[in-house]
Amino acid sequence: MTEVGHTIVREEAKFIPAKMVKMQHIEHAYECKVCKQDVSLPAIQRSLADAKNVLAKVLHDKFILYVPLYRQVNEWMRYGLETNDKNLSNWVIRVAHDWLSPVYDRMKALMMDKSLLHVDETYWKVFRRSDGKSGQTNAYNWVYRTVPS
Repeated sequence: MTEVGHTIVREEAKFIPAKMVKMQHIEHAYECKVCKQDVSLPAIQRSLADAKNVLAKVLHDKFILYVPLYRQVNEWMRYGLETNDKNLSNWVIRVAHDWLSPVYDRMKALMMDKSLLHVDETYWKVFRRSDGKSGQTNAYNWVYRTVPS
């Protein structure tokens, strides 16, 4: 087969501590009547976020280190990725919806089969909101737990 052209399929931001690297994925076009090779798809369509690096770090920093998205924006800027907290929020929502929903659904189904369910509701005051609105509101966190059967 001979190459008949190539196109840059997508660009991804890949997080490597202390530097930002822009990766170009180049798709080479070949003609073959027997088979067709599919191009790998990004975790989030039309997004710079790389699943193994950028998305994993955003989720880790948010849920494990408790770093708010508006503060993560500043760190990403230092590494060379220009973004905003709305974009990071959309990434978190897309990952939760597209990739983590089956895990959530399975865990919920297993919990609902139990005869006893413990729930803890914790709230805290939000003093600084990224959208500029008054921060005197409550944010809530609910934790669910069952007992072993």
